[in-house]
Amino acid sequence: MSVAVPSVRQEPPAAPAFGGPPWVAAVVFVVVYGALNAVASAHQFGRSGITLWSPDDGLSVLLLLRSRRFWPTVLFAAVFNDFVVLGVAQSVVVDVLTNAAGTLVYAVTAHVLATRLKFDPAAESADGVIALLAVVPLAAAFAGLLECSLLLAAGALSGADFLTAARQFWIGDTVGMLVIIPGVAVAAAVAREPERGARRASEIVSILVVAVAMYLVSKMVVGAGGDRELLYLMFLPVIWAGMTYGYRAAALAVMAAQVSLVANAYGTGVESRAFGSLQLFMLVLAATGLLLGGVASEKASANALLSRQRRALERGSAQASLGAAAASLAHEISQPLASLSAYLHAALRMARAEGDTGAIERALVAAGGEAERARAVMARVRDFVAGGALEVEDVDLVAMAQTIRALNLAEAERRAVDIVVQSAPSARPFAARCDRVMVEQALNNLVTNAVDAAASAARRGGGRVTLFVVAEGDEIGLDVVDDGPGVDPEIADRLFDAFESTKASGMGMGLSLARQIMQKHGGRLEWSANEPSGARFSMRFPSYAR
Repeated sequence: MSVAVPSVRQEPPAAPAFGGPPWVAAVVFVVVYGALNAVASAHQFGRSGITLWSPDDGLSVLLLLRSRRFWPTVLFAAVFNDFVVLGVAQSVVVDVLTNAAGTLVYAVTAHVLATRLKFDPAAESADGVIALLAVVPLAAAFAGLLECSLLLAAGALSGADFLTAARQFWIGDTVGMLVIIPGVAVAAAVAREPERGARRASEIVSILVVAVAMYLVSKMVVGAGGDRELLYLMFLPVIWAGMTYGYRAAALAVMAAQVSLVANAYGTGVESRAFGSLQLFMLVLAATGLLLGGVASEKASANALLSRQRRALERGSAQASLGAAAASLAHEISQPLASLSAYLHAALRMARAEGDTGAIERALVAAGGEAERARAVMARVRDFVAGGALEVEDVDLVAMAQTIRALNLAEAERRAVDIVVQSAPSARPFAARCDRVMVEQALNNLVTNAVDAAASAARRGGGRVTLFVVAEGDEIGLDVVDDGPGVDPEIADRLFDAFESTKASGMGMGLSLARQIMQKHGGRLEWSANEPSGARFSMRFPSYAR
């Protein structure tokens, strides 16, 4: 995320080239600038200082990307090399004015790229490539028209040569910037990352192979005077490098392609007109390779981000599942543990009162049964949450309803609630193929909730919970009906969601787990309003034992 910097004097982060103290960067720049000018002088337009290959201007923008304060260095290097290396014909004053105009244009270009468009020449970003491809040709065109106009006004350039000079200026500067800015910046960035050297070894070897291949193609076409259409073969290694390794590889491949063309063109003395055609070809090759490389890097970054987000989501899901499992276990074993505690306290009171040993024994046996039930529930809920298989058997639903009624009867009576079991006459047994422990827990959740709801009706003469054992078509099941206040409409749509509770102290896992249990049996759990008050929860199994 970008952060706005309040001070207008603050420079953006340094480009990954021309590192070190400013004076070192300036000296290195002037030396390299002169060497590049010596190479580019072979295709100078007259003695105007305008060349068809201007890597020095790409180097100037790269230095200005580090800091616009380097503009005096850029201006000095341009003027010095015009007279020492290129031997321009215009006066010192005219040359200073034209180079000052060019330096101003490229300083503004660097400012726009760095501060407005957040361009980093070594960053693997499709947006950065698009910004470079959009700004550089415009900047080169403006600088060319401005400098050529000054030369024309000073009499150093004729009107007949104006358009030709401006065209040559635009080609040389555009190609020079598109090749040098990303290529040198990426090369410097790779050199400053030794810890990534081993990981990028295959990439570097591949780029070297690409460079050799392009050199051979350009030598076959340019050096040996072959068919110029064969130059299109150079697209293949550049595109391959960009699509395989991304923007950085594409930038290095583009620079290798230009070096190959220049080396073979200069080695065979290609005339300026033919070299201009090669530079136009190089412009298209550079734009294509950089854009494809930027898109490939962007896709790789997006995939990496998606992978990290997926892993984070999986971790969050696992943690949520763990939390749900813990909440489910806590919810399901709370009742048998409460019963266990009650039986043990009862046995302890009778023992202290030297009561009936038979009653004490029965209380302890009951406590042991509740402990075993808690163990079974814990094991089965754990297996259920973990995706374990159900242990199905033929279960008599009437007997199950009676068992659950017995478990809840004492608490219901304490709260003035009646629990009754009803079953309609049926020609077939009320039996279902299910996991007894899990379905008992689901039914017990429903009955416990129903007792809580019906208890609020006790002030009107007592509440009532009815367990209906029903057979409807090919389905068999149980309905738990209460005459309480019913379900709050605000949570009706979220009633079966995990952690959504109708009780202030509830964890919201009972109904969610009950529905999951029914769904795992191939059945369903639904609710509806009961008239005139209350709620009906219906458990349905898909088949029954015959």
